[in-house]
Amino acid sequence: MNLLKKRIGTNKNYENFKDTVYKKINFGEGLEEINSANFSNGKFESCSFKNMNFEGYAFNVTIFELCSFENCNFINCTVQFEGSLKFYSCDFHKVNVLNCNLKKLYIGNTNLIKVRFNNTLMNGSSFIGNRYEAVTFEENCSLMNAVIDDNYKKFEIDFINEKSFTKLNYGTYIGRFNYKKFRELEDNIEAENVIGLSISNTYMELGAQFRRNDVSGKYGVCFYEGKRAFHKTLRGKRRILSSIYDIVCGYGEKPSRTFILSLILIVFFGILYMITGLKTFSNEVISINVIINNLDSRGFIKLFVYAVYFSTVTFATVGYGDIMVVNAAGMVISILEIIIGVFMVGVWTSTLVRKMTR
Repeated sequence: MNLLKKRIGTNKNYENFKDTVYKKINFGEGLEEINSANFSNGKFESCSFKNMNFEGYAFNVTIFELCSFENCNFINCTVQFEGSLKFYSCDFHKVNVLNCNLKKLYIGNTNLIKVRFNNTLMNGSSFIGNRYEAVTFEENCSLMNAVIDDNYKKFEIDFINEKSFTKLNYGTYIGRFNYKKFRELEDNIEAENVIGLSISNTYMELGAQFRRNDVSGKYGVCFYEGKRAFHKTLRGKRRILSSIYDIVCGYGEKPSRTFILSLILIVFFGILYMITGLKTFSNEVISINVIINNLDSRGFIKLFVYAVYFSTVTFATVGYGDIMVVNAAGMVISILEIIIGVFMVGVWTSTLVRKMTR
């Protein structure tokens, strides 16, 4: 440890950090360059790195915990073994990562503020529980098979693609934003509304990158999360309409919701027809009141089957005419079901085609 302090105090020439735990050391009083140094089996705890250029570094089983990096540059750095560079609970402020090969990098519970990744390979990396503020991935970065998950802090990521674009694939996982944990952290529901737009923009940007990589399935997931975040910023009638859009079809990304909701509506209207009564093809009038008065369990099952059948053909606007309503209330209900049915069939068809053609 004394030797390390001597280096810092004199020529500031760092060559190798290996097989040692460094604690509470402040590196970089002026602009320092650390060229072609090796980190091997080293751990840094509560250290500070300021105004430093890490150039040509080779990391081998190196851990940074509770460290801070300010105005630092990582240039042409590599990992000797995949997954051998990890950052836990660190702070990055105005940090540039340029032309690096950092496969299976791990960054967890870390504040990333004004951090630029440019032309950097991060395949299989994990970004877990971090705060992202003005974080950019520029040009030919790669996040194939990477994970960005446990998102519940500020989530502001952008992509700058002038010559190339960030590489993503179906193995790239983008987790949902955890609004419950965010509210517990901020203890202020208004804060959720304030950052909703930045969260929405981040998911939309991620979706756009998936689309550029022809990973359309992942685009849909990000699009939905973006719309879900934008919903938090809406008020009044727009928020109500957004909620309906989400429930009915998941903002056009979940046709299964439309199908399930249609089944629920068919059964619901079927129950209404059981109450108002139906006339069968044999001119028999059946209703729930008749069944209750006769205590006929078989008749109840028969009525339910007839009512759901009639509700289905009405919802689908087929209308065979073998079963009819018997009063004005039944007519009003059937008109309402036809209108809803036309809408739901159209939504389900368009949503399904959107997913299939993509």
